[in-house]
Amino acid sequence: MDKALLKCKSVEKINDQLYCLKEVQSINRYLIIGSSHALLFDTGYGYLDFKDQIKEITSLPVYVVNSHGHPDHGLGDYLFKDVYIHVNDYYQLLSFDNDSDMKLHTIKYRYKKVPELEKYIDEKQYIKPKNLAHTKFHFVKDHDKFNLGNLTLEVLEIPGHTYGSIALFCPEKGWLFTGDSICFYNVYYQMGLQLQAPWKVYVRSLNRLLAMKTQISELYPAHGQKPIPLSAAEETRDAIFDLIDNHQNDKVVKTITSDAYAHYYKHTLILYNDEMVEEALRNGLKD
Repeated sequence: MDKALLKCKSVEKINDQLYCLKEVQSINRYLIIGSSHALLFDTGYGYLDFKDQIKEITSLPVYVVNSHGHPDHGLGDYLFKDVYIHVNDYYQLLSFDNDSDMKLHTIKYRYKKVPELEKYIDEKQYIKPKNLAHTKFHFVKDHDKFNLGNLTLEVLEIPGHTYGSIALFCPEKGWLFTGDSICFYNVYYQMGLQLQAPWKVYVRSLNRLLAMKTQISELYPAHGQKPIPLSAAEETRDAIFDLIDNHQNDKVVKTITSDAYAHYYKHTLILYNDEMVEEALRNGLKD
């Protein structure tokens, strides 16, 4: 594969049972290999077909699971016959799929960062609405399990970043795949309460994962460095509390979706809007 294409889609072998299929140098799509099945966690934007990379790694049947319904995690679902997602994010994902202007906006944004993408993408086909019409979706819920033979992946509902956000936990290895909910990267939280849960709910989800600290060895996020320690969950939680106490001087920055306030705390950057702060000030962060 030439160097230009590698900037659009690349493969990193983490170990014999775990690969990262990176898209446009930004999205971490994880392929977990068991003895009888494999599982792909997130399909990314799906700017380019990457099934060839999966086939080079494994010939096993592959479960495809979305961490949540945002475009950079689920629009690539059109490449697969069957996909698993939480019902709370299903319709949000479909609305993104039907938004040709949004799709084109993401492409133009990515061209600025990875200009090589323009050489390979079929832009006209990609921005068509209803690309997901031929994908059959199945809904997951808390504690559902995917049996890969010698590995198990358990669904953990962690609403916050979206109402349907999930993590996958592998008890045999202690791996926790967190999507966008925990990462040493940008935590996007400026889409409003219709699409994102109050911070009290997010804090509850982070506390749930922190309660599993004796079982978790490594966290694998959808963006940024990997793996990261479980302390990242504690840091994200602390960042929210710090934001509420110290947000008055936060500056507005431009993001791929909209302008947002930026709050920095250690390794964590939370991007947010007034609605989220006002709700948290009214209702608090603790149950």
